[in-house]
Amino acid sequence: MQRVTVSLIFCCLLSSTLIAQLPAVDIYYAHISMSASGMQLTGLTNITQRVGYDNQPSFSSDGNTILYTSIRDEKQADIYRYHIDSKLTEQLTNTVESEYSPLLTADEKSFTTVRVEKDSTQRLWQIRIKDGKAKLYVEGVDSVGYYWPVNENIIPCFMVTDTPSLMLVNKKANGGRTIAHNIGRCIKVLPGTYQITYLTKDSEQTFTIRAYNYITREFSVITEVPSISEDYVWTSDKKLLMPRGNAIWVYDTENPSAGWVKGCDIPTLTGKNIYRMALSQDGKSLAFVADE
Repeated sequence: MQRVTVSLIFCCLLSSTLIAQLPAVDIYYAHISMSASGMQLTGLTNITQRVGYDNQPSFSSDGNTILYTSIRDEKQADIYRYHIDSKLTEQLTNTVESEYSPLLTADEKSFTTVRVEKDSTQRLWQIRIKDGKAKLYVEGVDSVGYYWPVNENIIPCFMVTDTPSLMLVNKKANGGRTIAHNIGRCIKVLPGTYQITYLTKDSEQTFTIRAYNYITREFSVITEVPSISEDYVWTSDKKLLMPRGNAIWVYDTENPSAGWVKGCDIPTLTGKNIYRMALSQDGKSLAFVADE
């Protein structure tokens, strides 16, 4: 299957033509365990298992539910929630706009999302789960593609600019400042630190995962990666997990001399590619996106 850049969805309002060009991908869930002998995934389940676009999974704090984006019947993108124990799925939004990249707020009564509005504006919104009531989360910042909040005030955002850029948004100030250019879509916080991590596309062969300390304003390099994937997650003990094809690789920042080590292959996905990943807060559950 031809790989399509997911960032295309943020370049304009979704027409039926553009929707047809989006990758047909499913979301998988599994228990994950890591040891000196490697990584194991058990209970692998395709939680969407339908033709179409299902993407951008994120866990609730207890790891019992997964929020994600889905496009159905070639209409706009809406947010859905999957309940792991019951295996039930519920639709959380049904709007004329499109919503992407849902993340639960601290009280888990609402979630934040990138909403593509009628005039193509792309801003961060907050939507209450019980009744769907929506309000702008950050009013003064447009062209948001992806984001990963550090806290309720500091929100690093992938900006859909001529060259994708990383903006450090200050919610209280209703604005932000650009701190990096030519970045990948994945933004994460290194656990237990003040470091925002992101990927820069330095050449056609090499990407680099970098860090920015939002307290000291210092930049650093974590590691280079082959230009195969731009998605990754951090474990609580500061290991990077990154997909390549149907495998997941591991980089241990506490043992950098070991380089990238293959954690595991997923035989059922042979010939397919893994994309966006999410790790539960307790580190025991993994969700990821893969080709249908």
